[in-house]
Amino acid sequence: MAILRAAIIAIGDEVLQGEVVNTNAAWLAKRLNALGVLVSRHTVVADQVKAIIEAGQSSALLADLILFCGGLGPTHDDCSSAAIAQWTGFGLVVDEPLRQAILARYQGRPGLVAGALKQATVIRSATLLPNSRGTAPGQLIAFMGKWLVMLPGPPRELQAIFDQSLVP
Repeated sequence: MAILRAAIIAIGDEVLQGEVVNTNAAWLAKRLNALGVLVSRHTVVADQVKAIIEAGQSSALLADLILFCGGLGPTHDDCSSAAIAQWTGFGLVVDEPLRQAILARYQGRPGLVAGALKQATVIRSATLLPNSRGTAPGQLIAFMGKWLVMLPGPPRELQAIFDQSLVP
């Protein structure tokens, strides 16, 4: 049996510029290694569609499992879903149950709703991974014989999704 190889791609200008320490890569590498998965690459890229696609393409040459961390949030620079949709050609779709859950969560706070609703736009073929600690779900995508996993950047959300949805 071949050993599964993984690549971890952290997405965010704040990580790239050293404003935020990339604790997600260390945590994921430790958890993956404990599961018998060999981590072959850690990469940090900017909040740019082209950078995310290039990191995914180069990581796909080395790994069977590619974990994208960050860029799923409500802000204007969060573009991970758009990048992966473009790379895979799967496109984006609004998940209506998720949209309704976000509307219910932010009821009475109109200033937060518009940005939060962005998180209901997901990769068309993705299996959504529930986020018990936030609104952006994780996404699991099969693509060209690889597994792509998209996780939110906040560590408590990333860790909850990993432990509750991916490990089981």
